[in-house]
Amino acid sequence: MKIKGLGWVTVGVLLLAARVAAAQRYSPVPAWPADSLRRVVAAHPADAAGQQALLGLAQVLAAQDTAQAGQAGRAALALAGRRHDPHGQAAAHLALGQLLDRRGYPSSALRLLSTAARGYQALGDSFNLSTCYRGLGRVYNAMDQYKPAMQAHLRALRLRQGVGEPAALADSYCCIGQVYVSQHNYPEALVSYREGLRRWRALGQTRYVVGALDHLAIIHRDAGRYDSAHHYLRQGMAVADSAGTAGLLISLGVLEKRQGHFAGAARAYQRALRLRHQQPVISPEQEADLCSLLGEALVLTGRLEQARYYLQRSLDNALACNSPDEQMDAFEGFSELAGAEGDFKQAIAYRERMDVIKDTLHSRATARTVAELHIRYETEQQVAENRIQALQLAAQRTLLRRRAVLLGGTLLLAALLAGLGFLYVSRRRLRREIEFAQERQQLTQLRAQAVLEAEEAERQRIGSDLHDGVGQLLAVARFNLHALDEELRLTAPGPRAMLQNAREVVNESFVEVREISHNLLPNALIKRGLTQAVRDFLSRVSPDDRLKINLEVVGLDGGQRLNRTVENVLFRVIQELVQNIIKHAQASEVTLQFVRRPQELTVMVQDNGVGFDPAATLEADTTGIGLKNIESRLAFLGGRAEFDSRPGHGTTVTLEVPV
Repeated sequence: MKIKGLGWVTVGVLLLAARVAAAQRYSPVPAWPADSLRRVVAAHPADAAGQQALLGLAQVLAAQDTAQAGQAGRAALALAGRRHDPHGQAAAHLALGQLLDRRGYPSSALRLLSTAARGYQALGDSFNLSTCYRGLGRVYNAMDQYKPAMQAHLRALRLRQGVGEPAALADSYCCIGQVYVSQHNYPEALVSYREGLRRWRALGQTRYVVGALDHLAIIHRDAGRYDSAHHYLRQGMAVADSAGTAGLLISLGVLEKRQGHFAGAARAYQRALRLRHQQPVISPEQEADLCSLLGEALVLTGRLEQARYYLQRSLDNALACNSPDEQMDAFEGFSELAGAEGDFKQAIAYRERMDVIKDTLHSRATARTVAELHIRYETEQQVAENRIQALQLAAQRTLLRRRAVLLGGTLLLAALLAGLGFLYVSRRRLRREIEFAQERQQLTQLRAQAVLEAEEAERQRIGSDLHDGVGQLLAVARFNLHALDEELRLTAPGPRAMLQNAREVVNESFVEVREISHNLLPNALIKRGLTQAVRDFLSRVSPDDRLKINLEVVGLDGGQRLNRTVENVLFRVIQELVQNIIKHAQASEVTLQFVRRPQELTVMVQDNGVGFDPAATLEADTTGIGLKNIESRLAFLGGRAEFDSRPGHGTTVTLEVPV
């Protein structure tokens, strides 16, 4: 297969580590021998060591034998389930999701990665949760769903910033750059890759520095900025090892060919081929690919005999590794060679051989499909015949048993009638109990609704009284004091200071009463809805920006309104959560996110503060709105509240309400 853009150098991103140890950190996948891991599995078939070895085996085999890797991952998942190990289950789901992504099953990969993300979120494992979001972003990008891909990578970036893993942060910036490349947004891609390159250089990771430089060169090349592409390739060659230099030379060859410098492209491919042969192992498929590139470049420079030699090497290696794609590439080069020699008949013959390979591939696929259908048909036919025979035997047994059934029919009928009578009475009693329970539940809901409505009405009454009563009186007092000051024009320091102090006290009282009345009776909530009321409330919480507050709203823009009770309850809960953060969390940043779906509204309140123990707080919570009251209010709306926090790791509160 032709290498058309990314080259052989590793993408400027780092593979996430195999999560087989209890304390898993960011590092390349270790090249453990598969046989050693299998021996560990055999020696520990049902404990934690065997489970970790199965996960390691799945990672090691992912690039060699995907079928065996999948078997190892599924075995690890089954063992974690038997051991009731949630961390092991999440790790197995993550490994299987990454494997299915590699094998080209995006829907299944999304399902498994989402399951792993939920598991790690429940465990409070932010780093592995960021790995799941990175995988989701990769799959969405491959499916050309760029918006969810970018959202997933940004979520992973925020989590990694909280964890403080420098290599993981560099990886996230490169992943974000790759999404921009897929959208052909080259300016933003350059910004992201440059940030990733800066971080890789700071870490001294030469391999990934070379990868980032190669991608920056490719971006400039595709944008038509060839001088900049050459600049980045020269930087990479100055620091790369032989393997990295070979990959950069392939990218250089593609660049030279695109500029029409066919001799330069041929020289780059020849150097890359020599460096590849200096490596311990070069696969026949790699050599076939590189030789076909070199052969085509030599044809364009007019060195036809050398081109023939390399094209023949390409074809021999393609036949040795049984790669139809590389065989077609070789025959395409031979066709161009024959055309350059003026032998158009032979050029057409080579094209026909390419078509034969294509038809053979199609025929093989069709034959496999037909064979599978034939086997399925025979299997279903055999199953149907077995079912018919079973039905015939069952009919014979029914005839033999019928007489015995008739003999005991009278007694059975009497017992049946007695049982039916008992069931009828029991069912009526059970129905009455269910009806009573439903009535009690309805009364409980009505009572809770009445309490909430009365509480909200009392808030509004008090807020209105404060605004229209005390507030107006304070406004009049402030006006009279001002008039008195203008009238008396006191010059003595003592009396003037006392009058000024009285004016300031009245002003402060007026502002405080107005603030209390606004909190009790938020006009924005009544007139413009929940999101605008929350915006107004947040603007008053931290006017000096000492506490950074991020508000994200999805699906509630454009003045959409919810049920009045839902808006009131959610506003009060959010108000209490934010005030608790200000009082206790010692946070520097708070994120509020509203996501409206067709059947549900989700509100997430997240801070980077000191965190707390939700279980201990729920047990000790006896006053105020508190966590217990938050849960009960959400339960009244038919929703639920989840508190995810640990001391020293911030707090995330998720509110889910059906709409």
